[in-house]
Amino acid sequence: MKITVTSMGLLSAAMSVAVFVFFIISRIPAVDPKIHPIASIAISVSIFLIPVGYLFNKKQNAIKDAERRLPDFLRDLSNYSIFGLPMAEAIKMTASNDYGHLSPEIRDLENKISVGLPVDEALGTFGDKTGSADIRRVGRIIRKASESGNNTYDVVTLISDFNAQMALMRDTRRAEMQNYILVLLIALGVFIFVILIIDIGFFPKIKSTTFGSLGLPGSTNLRPVIERIFDAGIYVQGVGIGAISGLLKDGRMRSGIFMIGAILLVSALILIGAGVA
Repeated sequence: MKITVTSMGLLSAAMSVAVFVFFIISRIPAVDPKIHPIASIAISVSIFLIPVGYLFNKKQNAIKDAERRLPDFLRDLSNYSIFGLPMAEAIKMTASNDYGHLSPEIRDLENKISVGLPVDEALGTFGDKTGSADIRRVGRIIRKASESGNNTYDVVTLISDFNAQMALMRDTRRAEMQNYILVLLIALGVFIFVILIIDIGFFPKIKSTTFGSLGLPGSTNLRPVIERIFDAGIYVQGVGIGAISGLLKDGRMRSGIFMIGAILLVSALILIGAGVA
């Protein structure tokens, strides 16, 4: 049974609620929502985000791999023009090759042609299996070239070269963006370290703060409030960095869902381990 992002989201949401209820019932001091509401919520949310983000990233990586192998398929398809093979026969020849995550799409195309579906109609559905807009666009271009009576193999060669250059540009951009994401994670680590130093080294020396001159009770202790504000700042910054990482990766915030969940979980565990959650 193939697990979709939607079904995983429902399952993760149920697990997240179950974990939060467990925190309430178990009354473990470190994760008790009444004592540490922010940490317990962060862990529960991370349990929802991590599986969904992992499955979504896995799906997107499969699409990227299919798009990366597309120029190889088009190049092989074009090479068969040397032997004067019709498009249908050329597709059948390439179906036996290994093109990674693009192979199921090609085999599906070959199966449709084998049962008698015209090549033009079969190319109209090329890319639907992977869900890639770029692959669907290539299929439609080849279909239009075939319908117009042009030299289809020349069109295939041009598309292959163009897609190879675009894949190289995307890989280069992705490598450059990884450096920016690393810098953001280092900045978050430094921020967490500073907060820990303040919580562990500075706050214990402050027993209470009096604000009688401001009209507040003289015994008011602001330490728990300030600690929670600082902790919330860590989680907010973590969510922001995760969302930005998605934008830097492929221009979509949802691509950073996994990182958001991972940052929330790691931050919560660090603060709990240090006893300042």
